[in-house]
Amino acid sequence: MDDAHKTNVRDSSIEAYEKLSESNKLGRRRRQIFICYAKAGQPLCDYTVAQLLGLPINSITPRRGDLEKMGYLRDCGKLPAPPGNQNVHHFEIDPKCLEPGWTPKLLLKKKRPNRIEASVSEAARVLRAQRDKHRQDKGLLLAATPLFDGIA
Repeated sequence: MDDAHKTNVRDSSIEAYEKLSESNKLGRRRRQIFICYAKAGQPLCDYTVAQLLGLPINSITPRRGDLEKMGYLRDCGKLPAPPGNQNVHHFEIDPKCLEPGWTPKLLLKKKRPNRIEASVSEAARVLRAQRDKHRQDKGLLLAATPLFDGIA
């Protein structure tokens, strides 16, 4: 990078930005947030990122959390932040993501239990048990006879 194009952005942040641009692995909002951290070159809180991007904080926090879980960002601890100089968590680009061969951690979505499937499978289990009991009472359950042992 020549002197005419130098900014106050750290070289490592520029590397991270270039690496991210090449990889194209992040969604639009995550990319915006990551680029904001790269350009800042210093730890930022969610409120500051929201102000810099002109977005509501509730659209920043989940995506920043994703970037942290994936290994792109790391928590710097609590530092004073606007408004009111309250101590809040600040994050910065994790230098590990700049190392050659580094790959982001995958985000695994939690599968929510489907209540309908659970109740249907429970109902099916109860019905099978009732059917088997009825067959056993009537002598129709083949597995109960010695001739058919081992056949399900």
